[in-house]
Amino acid sequence: MRQTCIALLLGSCAHWHEPMRLPSKGGPPWVEYNTRHFRLQTDLDVEPARKLAIQMEERRSGLISAAWHGATFEGPRTRVVAFRNSSELQTFLRRGVAGIWTLDTAGEKLMVLAASFTDQRADLAGYGIQVFTHELAHDLASSYFARQPRWLSEGMARFLETMILDEKHHKVIIGVPTRTAFRIESLPRLFRAEREGRGIDEDEAGGLVFYLENREGKAFNEYQKALYRGDDPDAAWASFFPAYATEDGQWVLQKKVSEYVKEVGYTQRGFNIGGAELIDYLGAVEERPMPEPELRALRGELWLTLQGDDEQRARGEVAEEARAALAQDPSLVRALELQLKLAETRADRLALATAAQQQRPEDFRAWMLTDEALGDDTALPAQEAERTRALEKAVQLGPDNSWALHRLARAYARAGRADEAFELGRKSLNIFPDSAYALDSLALVAKAWGDCGAAQRLQQMAVDRLPHLPPEFKATSKSTSEFLARCDAIRKRLDEYKTGCR
Repeated sequence: MRQTCIALLLGSCAHWHEPMRLPSKGGPPWVEYNTRHFRLQTDLDVEPARKLAIQMEERRSGLISAAWHGATFEGPRTRVVAFRNSSELQTFLRRGVAGIWTLDTAGEKLMVLAASFTDQRADLAGYGIQVFTHELAHDLASSYFARQPRWLSEGMARFLETMILDEKHHKVIIGVPTRTAFRIESLPRLFRAEREGRGIDEDEAGGLVFYLENREGKAFNEYQKALYRGDDPDAAWASFFPAYATEDGQWVLQKKVSEYVKEVGYTQRGFNIGGAELIDYLGAVEERPMPEPELRALRGELWLTLQGDDEQRARGEVAEEARAALAQDPSLVRALELQLKLAETRADRLALATAAQQQRPEDFRAWMLTDEALGDDTALPAQEAERTRALEKAVQLGPDNSWALHRLARAYARAGRADEAFELGRKSLNIFPDSAYALDSLALVAKAWGDCGAAQRLQQMAVDRLPHLPPEFKATSKSTSEFLARCDAIRKRLDEYKTGCR
């Protein structure tokens, strides 16, 4: 997530947000641009939208070459919702947040950001594309690291967002800081926030990563290799940075980092530059106009996914958008999915899932809705069979969807089909190596095999990947409550496996 304190860009705009206006209400048309790795949904004009889609691909290949040494990344396209300006964006994101990377309701990767923070054009050389690069770093890291502390996630994104595409020399350049790139106040507080599940200061995290990359690069590289393997982050930090493993050591580190970033910021010397060849994107950019019912469903999805503290208002907006979308197009799966999310009874949810599958049997998301309708609780045998059949269809139509893969793995494991379940769980984990859910499903597979030791180890890995939350944290929305319930269930299963998984 990219945050900013630039009041001129976001703070002042927070009082006059433009809604995401529909074309029938005077708003600009929305178009989806499909490239090899992205689905860009935007209300930008055609020419800047196509340029943005191409630069997104070029920045992705540049990051992979310069920062991940040409690693291969599996998975489906990332969907990018890019508003033409920041005032439209702030209708859905809280004040101070310039962009976000998350998973949508079907477990697919989603970025939400503004193409421009200055005017109505795509800001391809300024803050808008910098925010995209920040969120892209999160996207790629999610498919690379098996463990990733939040300070490293945000710090790496802050470091990698410095990317410059030098078209004159056909180079990708990473690591050139601005004079005010980083602000360092308390690294012990940063590490304490990590342990306690509190907010991470992105400036401090970025400054720390910038220092480690430039001054202690060998140890930092080994630390990242350990996280790629899935080693415990605290143990890996103590192993490769023993001098900074205690709070006293972190104050020593604080002094080094503060002095370094201050010196570099003013002199613009004394730092390393990462680079790679700029690879032109020569693939197709396919355009698809987005009809108004789909735009209504998109608005509802954003309200549902990004809802803030006012849950009642957000759910009201979702219900109205879904109702209006289905009045125009009764077959729209995303709108039926929104209604399913709001439905109170299992019977109502199953009816909506069935309607979606009858209306759009070619859409893998429709077949995922049966599992969503039934939830995590074991259902009646006939319903479990229905869940399995629907998930099989979802995986057939969407073979790279990590969520469908691991949910089908769970269904197979419960039915005693452990060998098939293992292959599905492994593929899900390859797409999202840091997924607590996929590990939880693989632990169930181990239980089905009768290997209690493996089940316990895998479940412990799943628990280790759950977010740490401060003791006083309280859920303020139904979706947060459901997420916390899933986390509690994963922890409870670990206790069960420790006492035997018969």
